[in-house]
Amino acid sequence: MANDKAAVQNPSQSALPDLQSLTAAVKAQPESSTAWWRLAEGLERRGYLEKVFLAYARAFELDPNSTPLQLSMGQFLLNRGELDDAERMFRMAAASGSIESITGIGAVMERRGDVDGAIALVDRFDEGLEHSMSLRLLKARMLIRKKRADEAVSILKASKIPTDPNAQTYYYHALGDAHEAAGEADLAFAAWTRANTLRGIAFDPVAHTRNIDQLMERHSAQKLAELPRAPAGTPLPILIVGLPRSGTSLVEQILSSHPEVYGAGELDDLRDLSLTYNPDSQDGVNEASTRYLQRIGELSQGKKYVTDKMPHNFMNLGAAAQILPMARVIHCRRNLLDVGLSCFSKHFGAFHNYACDLAAMGHFFKEYLRLMAHWRAVSPLPMFEIDYEALVSDPETMVRQLSEFCGLPWDPAMLKFHESKRVIATASYAQVNKPLYKSAMGRAEQYRKHMEPLRLALEGFGGEGPMDTVR
Repeated sequence: MANDKAAVQNPSQSALPDLQSLTAAVKAQPESSTAWWRLAEGLERRGYLEKVFLAYARAFELDPNSTPLQLSMGQFLLNRGELDDAERMFRMAAASGSIESITGIGAVMERRGDVDGAIALVDRFDEGLEHSMSLRLLKARMLIRKKRADEAVSILKASKIPTDPNAQTYYYHALGDAHEAAGEADLAFAAWTRANTLRGIAFDPVAHTRNIDQLMERHSAQKLAELPRAPAGTPLPILIVGLPRSGTSLVEQILSSHPEVYGAGELDDLRDLSLTYNPDSQDGVNEASTRYLQRIGELSQGKKYVTDKMPHNFMNLGAAAQILPMARVIHCRRNLLDVGLSCFSKHFGAFHNYACDLAAMGHFFKEYLRLMAHWRAVSPLPMFEIDYEALVSDPETMVRQLSEFCGLPWDPAMLKFHESKRVIATASYAQVNKPLYKSAMGRAEQYRKHMEPLRLALEGFGGEGPMDTVR
């Protein structure tokens, strides 16, 4: 049963690591730092972020002086928003003379908002720019943030393109970002296309549709009514779901600015529980509920509510109806062409295997819309649907509605979310630390001719709301 559920929960798994082999290697060589490190990398690529740290910690315990391991751990911690620990790892690597550690330290400074400091740090190591692609990418990114896109393009165009395909993908994603910031849409899209082609990640639309069919069958209205549910218990959890780049980070940042809300970020727990609990057993459902509530209770810092912002939990709302009947669901929506462009231009993990191809993305988006329509019809969980465009256009009205849905007394701090010192661990970290702006609305319009594969894939598919359509 567990294996069947795993097939239901995830998009096509091609190009992803074989965790069974990686786990077997750790069991065969429990004292091998390399085996634990490879397991950590495999878990991270699969999206099991909470388990990654344990594997990294064991690898580091076995070999604390490995500079490559320090750099890898530092990058993982940076991606998770653990800035102090990430900086500690990068500074350990710097002690061995690693030029790549300077990139890491500069990236930590960037996340803390010290863009000028990050540029000054890179400039101190100008000789390293010739030998370190990561250092050049960091400087280009900082120049873009300082509105010096032409300089960013020049630095990247003058660079020797790396021979390693993985390094090339980062290079072309950065080049695309620089061209876009410079107003060169065609060159930007060409660079992103090159990056995604180099990744060689495949998406299986037939398998994914089969997975969605199984999810809907397993959680029909009749079956949800018959399956056991956990006691209502504490109202702690607020699940924020939607497609990546649909505004989930923004909504969580707004909510976590309220004194009664703790923003926990993207948690693996609901997905992991949905793969392992026994949906037909009252005891199994109760145990899963207790584990989830204990986990977020430990994170809550005494707050009344905890947000879990794992976007792909839209796949797990059937399990949530059993395990977390007290939960509220916030569904974030955004114009699908803007979502598609944003996904296409980002270097997502291999778990997002649909994001490298516009036609594949269209298929994934249609199945997402179909599943969300199903949850609207059958899920007993209260759901609030918030459109990114409406939030940006009329923030006070939408934030007040959001606050009311969550049972929160109004607090003006929710409109000043950008002043929060909370660290964001997702690709949206730069955006949510600024006041609301409308420039991302209709971003895909300048790429209209390039977005035709996505538009055609979605053509004729009607959604339930204004943002579920293509314009």
